[in-house]
Amino acid sequence: MRLLALALAAAVLTGCSGGSSSPAARPGAEPTSAETTDDIGSHTPTDLQHPCDLVSARTASKALGEKVTAHRVTSKLAARTLDCSYVPAERGVGAPSLEIRSAPDPVTLDAMLRLYLGVDRLPHHPVDITGADDAEVVLEPEDDLVTVFLKQGFVTHAVVLDVGDLERAERIGIRLAKLVLAGNSPES
Repeated sequence: MRLLALALAAAVLTGCSGGSSSPAARPGAEPTSAETTDDIGSHTPTDLQHPCDLVSARTASKALGEKVTAHRVTSKLAARTLDCSYVPAERGVGAPSLEIRSAPDPVTLDAMLRLYLGVDRLPHHPVDITGADDAEVVLEPEDDLVTVFLKQGFVTHAVVLDVGDLERAERIGIRLAKLVLAGNSPES
């Protein structure tokens, strides 16, 4: 299941095509003047920052309650994806895992979740993250895995955690997602 989550998050963040990320893009919804493509584009970071620069190893260690080091992950298959993996100093059973990815992605969160959830019907729910165009938490109870997806204009950020406690992982994921969002704010 963990591989499914990581593979799908990576696939989604490699540049699938789709429409706007606004909740108004959902079937039957009429876009308001505040939710036009131009408005969504204005939320898109012009200079996407690497998650390793926005969430330091020290910050991640503090959030996870265990010392970790940050490693930039590169892939020829996902060249535009900025990926940071946080590796615990003590790699044993029950060691927390954290990965944060950011990539240009015009796909709506709804369309992405339909791909992500598929037949597994994983539990998920929207979350309110100030400044995000849309945000959703996907839970994988069998693997204690939590993924926080958020849209920032035409960029998708994903925070994937396994800390052994779904509620705690969700709180940590949302807190770290806010740091990534703030560091990529077009106003900053």
